[in-house]
Amino acid sequence: MRTYLRAAMVFLGYTEDAVKSLTKAVDILQITHGTNTPFMKDLLFKLEEAHAEASFKLSSKDEERDIPYRHN
Repeated sequence: MRTYLRAAMVFLGYTEDAVKSLTKAVDILQITHGTNTPFMKDLLFKLEEAHAEASFKLSSKDEERDIPYRHN
């Protein structure tokens, strides 16, 4: 449960750490809670969101590197 709460807080600003924490929470909690409970469905959804945000941030960084610097 602590891992889940930590992941939720981390998700607010540190996407890569959130993905790691949420993944760890899923690995642990699916053993005790299964995968079909509302709690776990919510956790899995949050993990998907974190993955999507991490991918978006990564692609944004790649695009920034591809744009040449313009000095006006």
